[in-house]
Amino acid sequence: VAMPVPEDTEPPRISQVSYSKNKIRRGRDLELTLFWDASDNQRLADQELWYLESGVPQFPIVTGLAEQDRTFRWVLPSGLNKTKTAQIEVRVRDQAGNQSALAGPLLK
Repeated sequence: VAMPVPEDTEPPRISQVSYSKNKIRRGRDLELTLFWDASDNQRLADQELWYLESGVPQFPIVTGLAEQDRTFRWVLPSGLNKTKTAQIEVRVRDQAGNQSALAGPLLK
């Protein structure tokens, strides 16, 4: 007789979100390399990065990142690099549908 598998109710964990930045294209554009650490007691199913303004989600930067991904390079659109209230938020979901999110430091 097979033992029932306990339901996974534990959300994934995100322990840090950070970034490094580099000026590219004669100093006009800003490239960010985003870093995060995420894990789950079972398996991660999906990871997304979102752009926030004053803590409010504006748009997804990327969705469908693989379970093992922990870095992503992104060139900020030129109109966004002048704000002082922007953040990047990492959102992760496990195979049971549990979700977690964590925003990184302000982009300065």
